[in-house]
Amino acid sequence: MSKIFAQDANYWTYQYGSRSTLLGGAVIGSVLDLSGTYYNPGAVSLIENPETILAAKVIEYPTYKLEGLFINDIEMSHSNMGPAPSLVATNLKFEWLGEDNIVLSLLTRYDLRFDLNYGNSSKLNAENVSDFITSVRIQERMSESWFGITWSYNYKSKIGIGFTPYFVFRSHTTTINTDFQAISPDQDQFLAMESRDYEYDHYSLLLKAGVTFDFIGHTFGLTITTPRLGYYNNGSSGSNQTVQGTSPIGDNEEHQYVAADYQNDVDAQYKSPLSIALGTTFKIDRTNIYVSAEWFSPIGRYDVIKPQIYQPQIGSDTLYNGVVTEAQSVLNIGVGVQYTFDNSH
Repeated sequence: MSKIFAQDANYWTYQYGSRSTLLGGAVIGSVLDLSGTYYNPGAVSLIENPETILAAKVIEYPTYKLEGLFINDIEMSHSNMGPAPSLVATNLKFEWLGEDNIVLSLLTRYDLRFDLNYGNSSKLNAENVSDFITSVRIQERMSESWFGITWSYNYKSKIGIGFTPYFVFRSHTTTINTDFQAISPDQDQFLAMESRDYEYDHYSLLLKAGVTFDFIGHTFGLTITTPRLGYYNNGSSGSNQTVQGTSPIGDNEEHQYVAADYQNDVDAQYKSPLSIALGTTFKIDRTNIYVSAEWFSPIGRYDVIKPQIYQPQIGSDTLYNGVVTEAQSVLNIGVGVQYTFDNSH
């Protein structure tokens, strides 16, 4: 297990809506369009003409890189171009709603797909190893969709209060295959192989609550997002490890080890942080300055997938084939600037 910096998962990876994307998501205290269902539900009731929004497709080019693994510093990378996650939202108009607004929204929160592959065969001419063969493959697929129903209330045309309960579906699959072979000058062989895979589906609920104030040419906003509450989950976990041959480290001992275990219908969970966000917009002639900050709480260490402990087929130590994660707290701050060249339209 290795640690990463919290900002490597800063929760602001994707933005929704054309202007929100151009402003880097620093729109928590702003009144723009129906993307407010996600950024601040209270802003929805202050929009002059809330209509259906089909978030523009934004092309992304992510690069994934992994390095420093194993003995010979493996480096793997993967890049791909494609559309970033998007948002669809529509306002429901009913006379009985009065000044209230009901908005349905569907957004793709995450869509992660990558394959990392590495293979190498080299002559080392070392004391104990003459040939060194390594192959690694890591495949990961993760998607998360949010379906929301936003209620937003307009108070005296200056204050908007809103709530968006989200129904969240998350699916995550990972496969890791590693092969390590070493051949000594005397043709003794050492083989270590491991195949590791897990997958889970997780259904949960979370709530976004927001309030927006529109006074004297400036807007201010506050949004609180609750941790998610899981109501259904299902996972599986598998591992197959084999070690055989004479150790290349120099102890000249013969090793034999086999441990295989596959478990279905295991407990799975996924946690998200509490977040508190503040934002404001300053309007100066044709220029709007957007400022937002959002704090995300830490998440203590927990088991994403929790299978049973098992005994190797050949070997003595019991093993655990679960998936464990944790997250540190994060504070994001963003600033965006919008300048209007022509006010005639």
